[in-house]
Amino acid sequence: MNIALPLSDKIQNRLFFLTVLATVCFLFYPKYLPMNDLPQHAAQVAALDDLLKHRSPWADMLQINWDTPYLTVYALWLALYQFMGINASSKALVALEFLFFIYTAVKMRKEMEAERMTDWVALTCFFGFAFQWGFVGYIMGIPVGIPNPN
Repeated sequence: MNIALPLSDKIQNRLFFLTVLATVCFLFYPKYLPMNDLPQHAAQVAALDDLLKHRSPWADMLQINWDTPYLTVYALWLALYQFMGINASSKALVALEFLFFIYTAVKMRKEMEAERMTDWVALTCFFGFAFQWGFVGYIMGIPVGIPNPN
């Protein structure tokens, strides 16, 4: 079954781009993102920043676990945190994860020669269970885990 929109490819591309752009803007709109586990991750990034800058009042009780799979996401978040507050950096991180997710979904759709409607479905899939619960490490891992045949 081929679901084709009665629009040219150029118009469909622009419409999809505008929708992605609007979605990213809406990620920055609320005061706090509606992600349950996000504050806990934000606290860990702030604590990591304090530990690395030797200004943590709990330095004698805390240590950095270099084996955690979250460290990659925390490192990116920590880099963003150096230029903006923890709340703004969390929104920027989720926006980057969203853009990375969409990029890999579109790339996979093209590689598999699937229908263009797949891009629109992928756009909505980002805001599922992992987003609702704030699993930032898992959200970043989804596009990394999508196989690249090249």
